[in-house]
Amino acid sequence: MLNHAHIVDPNFYKAAEGLLINAQKLIAAGYFQEAKSALEYFLQPGAWALKTHGRVVQQMEGLMPLVCFLCAAPSPKIGSLGAMTALGVRAWAEDEAASYIDMLKMPVRNQLGAAGVGWSQKLLANMLKMPDGDTRWQAFSKFCIDTEFVLKARLSATEESTTAANTTKPEHTSTWLQHILQGKAPTEFDALDGLGIGTMLAMVSPIVVDDAAALVSNAQLCDFILRVHTKSGALLDYQSQQLLVMLLALCLAQGDDATATQAAAALSTSNGGLATLMSAATSPKVLTLLQRKVCAAALEINDSAAARYVIALHTRLPQTPVKKIAVQPPFIDTAAKFAAQLAGSPLAKQKFIALEICETDEKAYAIACHPAEAKALWDAAVALVPLTKRWPVVTNCWATGGKAAEAAEALLDEDLFSRFYFEEESARDDVSPAAFIAAAKEIKLDAALSNAEKALFADDDAEDFVATIKYSLEALGQGTGDDVILPTAAEIAAARVNGKPIKNRYQLERWLLDWAIANHVSASPEAALQDFFEPEHTFIVFLPTPNSWEALAYISFYGRDRISSEASIALGKRWFDQYGALLYAHFGTMLEYHTASAPKTVDTAWQLAKEHDLMASCTLALPGISLHHYAQALPYTRTWFLHERP
Repeated sequence: MLNHAHIVDPNFYKAAEGLLINAQKLIAAGYFQEAKSALEYFLQPGAWALKTHGRVVQQMEGLMPLVCFLCAAPSPKIGSLGAMTALGVRAWAEDEAASYIDMLKMPVRNQLGAAGVGWSQKLLANMLKMPDGDTRWQAFSKFCIDTEFVLKARLSATEESTTAANTTKPEHTSTWLQHILQGKAPTEFDALDGLGIGTMLAMVSPIVVDDAAALVSNAQLCDFILRVHTKSGALLDYQSQQLLVMLLALCLAQGDDATATQAAAALSTSNGGLATLMSAATSPKVLTLLQRKVCAAALEINDSAAARYVIALHTRLPQTPVKKIAVQPPFIDTAAKFAAQLAGSPLAKQKFIALEICETDEKAYAIACHPAEAKALWDAAVALVPLTKRWPVVTNCWATGGKAAEAAEALLDEDLFSRFYFEEESARDDVSPAAFIAAAKEIKLDAALSNAEKALFADDDAEDFVATIKYSLEALGQGTGDDVILPTAAEIAAARVNGKPIKNRYQLERWLLDWAIANHVSASPEAALQDFFEPEHTFIVFLPTPNSWEALAYISFYGRDRISSEASIALGKRWFDQYGALLYAHFGTMLEYHTASAPKTVDTAWQLAKEHDLMASCTLALPGISLHHYAQALPYTRTWFLHERP
């Protein structure tokens, strides 16, 4: 069904997201021209006009050429994507279709055993009879991994693939793969997997399929996957979506339109599956299937609904003029002036290089140093900030290959100040550092954090929360004596926070924090803090701002995916005001702060712990630290390590 609510949403980003989802639904339902008309609103002046940058622009770069291909029309310029003629769009679609099929058949994980062993229709029936719960989902997940390999092997054998088949039987595998299949201990070679060797090997290693896999057809696999999700009431997860799109391509190649239609209809009715279906739509056979409007009934879209939606887009009110924010002028100096400012300091004899900063005429300067020297040199650089007006940040270069002599040149080649990730954020015309610094001064930080917190728990369901309670209680029990009686799940169910039942992880963790304090239960501070990153090579980069918190306007931090860059900058300013927090190091996905003070009350420690988690959830998630333990540890440390990675 096409949702109209977003049309009047005052938040342009939410409105645009709604339009993009509906456009994809129209494509899936076979209404290509209506989808194109809807997307064209973004390219016209008025209520839907796009800014130059933002996530919507990036989504349009992928969706507009697709809908133009489906309509046999030229594609306009969108963002960084140039205009294409109808012939160019067709060539683009052919390349996309070939690449997508090859991607579907390519293994991306190591195979630990022959796929399809013990398969039969009885096996599927027995799995469906299992009671809903962890046991069935574990069995289903294991079966899906096998199914992935079986389907990739079947795809390799079709004419749809542009590369040679990559399958074999167990007895024909190489010696090292036979060892893996036999469950033998990993070799030293497996230690290289941190370099991605395992993934690369998976791509070139033959897929091993047991003969029993042939006893289950594509149609039976598709029906089974859908019945498992229907029985449990769970939405299609990523793994199931990928299996369904493989089944879609495979069944179309083999002329099984009925199963292909079943797979396409299931994908079209979930947002994640819808995006997956769009990726497959450049395939001529998928195009033909969608043209027949086989998904229209599942989506509850007909001729009238499609036409009404496109017309309704015109009723959106004009965008409210955006308040013009004063942007500070660029900070320009010369290398000679900067060198003179270092005179008489420990930095005076250091060689430095100049780095261009994208979207501005500003430059940064950088010196290479040994990690053991970084802190002393950073201290000296901080002492010079009143003179240089440049905040020093310790960073590293991932492309040095462990060779110090190559470090400086590697940093020049590594696009430290790329605006790519800044362009992914909310719609804007200016993505310069100055624009983000100015926006950070205007942002309503508490409201931004509150919205991020609401979004964090928006998709939680009761089953997820039961697992969260179990995990949190286990974490609470770590490090306590045998004489401590821990709270039970029943007590938590009866507990109230601000007069309301506990419904999400933050409310639960705050209740556990209060319980731990009241019952004198605490883990050691060292056990509740993340280990710090130790780089092989370091640089001190002198940024064209005297303010520590504004570094995040120049060098993107991965955590800005959850809260915006301007919110991250404003949060850094708050931490400076409250705790004298200074950004010492920025390693792309990791930040290190040194502070002058620590939280002095339970409430301030809790608030700071939440802010760290909102900005960089991997800080706690990766080492398995609970939020209430972290809040208890923060008063005992003057250094923070924040981590957020893909």
